[in-house]
Amino acid sequence: MDAERAVAVGELAYGDEEAEVVAEPLVALVVGSNRGDMDILAGRLGSGVGSTAGAPVLRTRGIAQASETAARRWRLLADVGQCLARGVKDPRGAIAEMATLLVPAGAEGLLLYVLGGDDVPPIVEVAHVDAGPALELRSRISSLVAEAGEGTVLGLPTADPEHAAEVETAAGLLLASVGLDAVASALWVGGQARGLVALVAGGPDRSTAADREFARSLADRLSLGLEQARMFRQTQRALAARDRAVGIVSHDLRNPLSTIQVCATALLDPEPPPVEGVRRMAEIILQCAGWMQQIAQDLLDRASLDAGRLALHREATSPAGVIAAAEMMFAPMAADQSQTLVVEGEADLPRIDADPRRLIQVLSNLLSNALKFTAQGGRVVLSARAAEEETGEARGADGARPGVRFTVSDTGPGIAPQDLAHVCDWFWQSPSGKGTGAGLGLAIAHGLIEAHRRRLHVESVPGEGSTFWFTMPAVSS
Repeated sequence: MDAERAVAVGELAYGDEEAEVVAEPLVALVVGSNRGDMDILAGRLGSGVGSTAGAPVLRTRGIAQASETAARRWRLLADVGQCLARGVKDPRGAIAEMATLLVPAGAEGLLLYVLGGDDVPPIVEVAHVDAGPALELRSRISSLVAEAGEGTVLGLPTADPEHAAEVETAAGLLLASVGLDAVASALWVGGQARGLVALVAGGPDRSTAADREFARSLADRLSLGLEQARMFRQTQRALAARDRAVGIVSHDLRNPLSTIQVCATALLDPEPPPVEGVRRMAEIILQCAGWMQQIAQDLLDRASLDAGRLALHREATSPAGVIAAAEMMFAPMAADQSQTLVVEGEADLPRIDADPRRLIQVLSNLLSNALKFTAQGGRVVLSARAAEEETGEARGADGARPGVRFTVSDTGPGIAPQDLAHVCDWFWQSPSGKGTGAGLGLAIAHGLIEAHRRRLHVESVPGEGSTFWFTMPAVSS
């Protein structure tokens, strides 16, 4: 404990005037364990008399009043901790309840802002003893959040811990703009400064070291509560994903297993089928085993993508070779389903920087999905054309860059607008779809394109079909 922190703790417990007197022996108590200083501190705190370096004698009344304030604040912090623990499933509700505890018992006003995401919900909580400042502050914070842009706290990046102090300063200036004096502290969630909490003092220039210590203690509890809510949400999602995976995979494995069982039973019949029938059953068993192996490989790919350990072997790759391999794999399937598979590749396409095996896997997943949802007589188009990458397509890239755009389009039923954001989610299946498959193909395709540091785009018109496309960079000459 340094002297500044000791003054803050002393002030939190005994008020402004006594803070310096308490601080000196408090530092010695914690750091040096000096017996004489411990006796001085014990004497002051116990009897309210004594002096250090000419400091005035502590007033018993002042100590009593300051002790009451400190005790009230510590009780409030304890209540806040319990409130947040109860609200791990509903952090918004818990923080709203917390605001009623703190205002006006602990402060005249409160501002809390949390940048939302997949792990925690966005939260804006404003409370004040007067309705006017509360409404104005809520309006200003909403406007500021809208102007700041996505993924920032008051316009500052969340990932850099050095921005925490800037966030606190920005919050103080925001409150000062509506005539409120406040102390602010950053909120940490998932190792990032994801928000702030500010406590409004009783009037201009009334924030003290005790107020700052109280705000820091409150921010610590809020950060812990939000982190628990984040981990709870992640755990619930993981459990739900596990249950979906078990259900879907067990369903998808049951079908080929049942087919294998039927074929094996027929082969073991005392009167086996003719040779042609035996060969056909063997082909069916082999096909079913391939399906099962693909499901297992998809699950392994999903685990590797989640863990960030999927290895890419990028090399100068021929786009023509990639689409030719995809055509060879899916042309028989399209013909068997009375569908038209059209492959269009421009001549003299540049070689691209990609993992050819993973690129073929992406196109296989996209083509399989397109053929599955396209009716008999429908049309699926695979194309590769020269194109410039969009600005920022490659993370950290500046300006456009030559590349090759791969596109898979179909004449299927299309995707509803509300479902477009979910088509690449793990285990997701369209409510209006055929209900076949494990819901892994598009998610794996999306993950493999992301591993190449590119984006998979989707466009769809319900009733007309869907188009998936991505761009790979040309090899630098």
